Parts: sequence; structure tokens; C-alpha cells
Amino acid sequence: MQNPPRTKQTGNQQTLIIAIIGIAVVVAVIFIVISLGGTQAKFGEAYFTDVPVEEFEGGYVMGNPDAPITIVEFADYLRPHCQEYKPTVDRFFTDYVVTGKARWEFRILPTAGGDTTRYAGDLAYCAAAEGKHWGYITEMMYELAQTGQLNRNPASNIADKTGVSVDKLLRCAQNATFVRDDVRLANSVGASSTPTVMYRFNGGSLQPVGDRSYDALTTLVDSLSQ
Repeated sequence: MQNPPRTKQTGNQQTLIIAIIGIAVVVAVIFIVISLGGTQAKFGEAYFTDVPVEEFEGGYVMGNPDAPITIVEFADYLRPHCQEYKPTVDRFFTDYVVTGKARWEFRILPTAGGDTTRYAGDLAYCAAAEGKHWGYITEMMYELAQTGQLNRNPASNIADKTGVSVDKLLRCAQNATFVRDDVRLANSVGASSTPTVMYRFNGGSLQPVGDRSYDALTTLVDSLSQ
């Protein structure tokens, strides 16, 4: 029995199906590329060059020293909730810290990452002690966490990203108490989970932020200028 002749309509349908499959493949590839790109550092070291940073009670505060308010985040690089919250931090940092309207203070509170976060956090502080900007270090640490590199040879990977020698990082971390100090501060203000976001006015004590969304944070800062 012979196959029925291939009509023009059948050929058009097959062409359409092939085109649809091709588009689906392209969309899938784009999605994968975007997903992988999302694990890479969003801001390079140059982005933070003009953002002032100063030591404060064992930590680092970034932003205009004359800004009326400081937002304080207690976070763990390895906790998924902190990674999910980071885009909100990035947006606020760009719109309010870079522009001088507020300051941002990042503190390390090991939760999901436990001792890994504690050790890696001390290494991060050691890199900052060598003059590396705390904003870039925080960005870089999230990149390492999201790509699985913070669990493997953190000193070597941090050294590669910051240019600080492994030997310096390891010597510093041997007796470092940076993260321990952050944990002590967290305990004193009742921060036990991550991310916990608080705020302080200049010279004031830390107060909890009930809603840590971008809109809530910007409303808080904007209310000071009214």
C-alpha cells in the first residue's frame, strides 16, 4: 500500500512544528544562560570605589557619613533566604546608599552555613583589613556561595577574587574574632535568624524593621526628608 502524497498543507504544518521547536530550544538556552549569569557577581570592584566605608564597632558601614539613617543587615551568605533577599539589597544600595541618602551595614550571622560561614566570614573580614572594599567583598562572597565555591577552599577562592594572598588570609583568620563579634552584636539586639534587617539613626540604638521590603525601606528613609 502506497503512502498518501505529501500535500503542501502537510509540509507547512511540519515546517511550523520545526519552527516552534526551534524557538523553544532558543528560549530554553536563553533561560539557562540568564540563570547561570544570576550566580555571578552583579557589581564589580569599580562599582564601590566612590562609596565611602568606615569601621564601626567591629564592622564596616558603607555610604555617606552624613546620611541620617543606617540600615543594618544580619545575613548568612549560604542561606537561601539571604540569597533571595540580595536583589532587594542591591536595588536599595544603588538607589539610596550610592546616592548618599542612607548607609548600609552588613553583619555576618552564621545560620544555615554554620562553621563554614563563620570561617569564610572571618576570611572576608581579613580581606577587608587589607584594604578591599567591604561592598565588593560582600558581593564576591555571595557569588562564591551561589556557585558552590565557598564550601571548597574558601581561602584560595577569596584570594583569587580579591588579590590578597592566601598566606595573609590564613594568618589573619587563625586568631580572628570578626564574626564572633557580629554574633555577639546580633545576640544583644535579638537578631537570631537571617536575613534580619534593622536600622539606627545617627547616634541611636538599633531598632527592628518590621517589613524589610524595598518599598518599606525606602518609605522609612524618605520620611526623614519630609
